[in-house]
Amino acid sequence: MRHWLRLIRTWNVLLSGAAALVGAFIATGRFEQAIWLIIPIAPMLITAAGNIQNDLCDRAIDRLNRPDRPLASGAIQPASAKLAVIILFAIGVLATLPLGSIPVVITLLVVLLLTLYNTSWSRLPGLGNLAVSLMGALPIVFGATAIAQTNNSRSAIAVAAAAVAFWMHLARELTKDVSDIEGDRAGGRRTLPIVWGHATVMRATALVMLTAAATSLWLGTTGWLGPIYMIGICLTVLPALLYGAAQCFWRPEPAIATFWSGGLKLIMLAGLIWVALAAPGQ
Repeated sequence: MRHWLRLIRTWNVLLSGAAALVGAFIATGRFEQAIWLIIPIAPMLITAAGNIQNDLCDRAIDRLNRPDRPLASGAIQPASAKLAVIILFAIGVLATLPLGSIPVVITLLVVLLLTLYNTSWSRLPGLGNLAVSLMGALPIVFGATAIAQTNNSRSAIAVAAAAVAFWMHLARELTKDVSDIEGDRAGGRRTLPIVWGHATVMRATALVMLTAAATSLWLGTTGWLGPIYMIGICLTVLPALLYGAAQCFWRPEPAIATFWSGGLKLIMLAGLIWVALAAPGQ
């Protein structure tokens, strides 16, 4: 079980489910049992399937970059992993059917993007990063549109929160590519750090972090969310993003990229928490 939990990247799976819950909470202004039990299922299953598929496609490179991963190390056999991908994708899509047409479209779009990314787009500079960032942001919109009571103002909050998530995911994708530059080069990939140089990509990451900070701040000034959000992000999210942007710009090194690749996960979680705490009631 330990190897399977690593293979699906449990943290990413939980973050996807949490994002969908935040989107649903924005739409309703309250948490209900149905939201807790139903809304996160599809995003979590689809994310798990995509992560397994990614490791299947990246086994050769992972033997260089991350040899301890379950497939690269041989702890889990490829045949079992392929079967798990099919089952998880299928159950994830089926779990979306009762939620309405828009969540179904979002789910099918994510399945398509995941498959394209894992099989080909991850080898294309920039395109794969944008696809993953979009997929990381969509669970918030998924959660909001899965609730019938969503109105225009609440939809706007969800889309704005998804925009923040997009920029944070993009920053994380770029830092991950810088961290993996040696293994990707040895594996014949053409990621942005290989094409542009890691220093240029790190400085671009700094700009993306600043954009995420500006979007987070803008969301707080719209009046959609209460003062708790503004206080929370000013104490946690904004200082972290500004400090990360400064480090990425002035110290564009792979070690810094590795640090912020993990740090951005915590920043994203903090942002989701502040949105949930500050979302207006029903």
